[in-house]
Amino acid sequence: MIDPQVFIDKMNDLHPRTSALEAEVSEEFHPHPPGINSLCGRIGWSISENIDSIENAADIFQLIEEALSSGTDELRNAVATGLIEAMISESDRHPGKWSGISPRLGPQSAAYAETWIAFTETGEM
Repeated sequence: MIDPQVFIDKMNDLHPRTSALEAEVSEEFHPHPPGINSLCGRIGWSISENIDSIENAADIFQLIEEALSSGTDELRNAVATGLIEAMISESDRHPGKWSGISPRLGPQSAAYAETWIAFTETGEM
């Protein structure tokens, strides 16, 4: 089972902006520790913003899928409601980004994204 810190450590290896994002979120929440949801949200925005230039995107999306399938409850929630929802939101602001993201999503990530998109478009689940 993957815990939040293992996920962040692996994401640091794959997405070079992660450590800077972690520092930014920590500063915003100081003196309290930031929640994993906030950090995952920031990572999701960053992935979406930089999707066209991320060289190891397949590995990043594999890690996201792994977190959803074998992460702790806290991590699964943070990846779904933080990271994936942030990628969707950022894509809404920049049309065309989602077409670079959606084909890379694993089955669980894609299912969550489809459900979230349907929910936000209709107001129903």
